[in-house]
Amino acid sequence: FAAVEHIFMLSSIFQKEILGGLATINLRFVGATLLHIVASGVVGLSIGYDFFHRHHRGRNALGGLTLASLLHGLFNFFILKGGSENIIYVFSVVWLGVIIVILSMEKIKKLQINN
Repeated sequence: FAAVEHIFMLSSIFQKEILGGLATINLRFVGATLLHIVASGVVGLSIGYDFFHRHHRGRNALGGLTLASLLHGLFNFFILKGGSENIIYVFSVVWLGVIIVILSMEKIKKLQINN
């Protein structure tokens, strides 16, 4: 998903100006790729939690997809609305999300099956 999104975004930027497109590439690739890591991590966490808590199966999967979509939408909103002055704050939140996903994965590894 991230690769297709990059292609569409960069094709529109390079049509306007080449230097602006080159300046945007690094931040775009890092930010959007990390966002997709966080979003897919949230979905993976919900599936992992389902494995250990079978009585919440449908809720967890739907909740994980909903939260991942919400995170992606908020990222897009703040990047498009805020522009370059808010980018450090948005990236800080994304990095915080990466840390939370990693710590949550470690927590799920320690769970035991609970029927």
